Amino acid sequence: MKESCAASSWKDCPFPTLAAAFIPPQAWEDIYTPEVALSRGTLFAQLDKPFIGERDER
Repeated sequence: MKESCAASSWKDCPFPTLAAAFIPPQAWEDIYTPEVALSRGTLFAQLDKPFIGERDER
């Protein structure tokens, strides 16, 4: 793996760090059953937010 550098200018650095992500840990609480999770698109009830928009019912 190539290391990024802390150069004064990104042009001077051959491998600049473009972004850093922060992803908080998800608590394993209120877990859906596998069948429900597949139909809802998430395993965690806390992440199951309503879809606001149109649904194609073809």
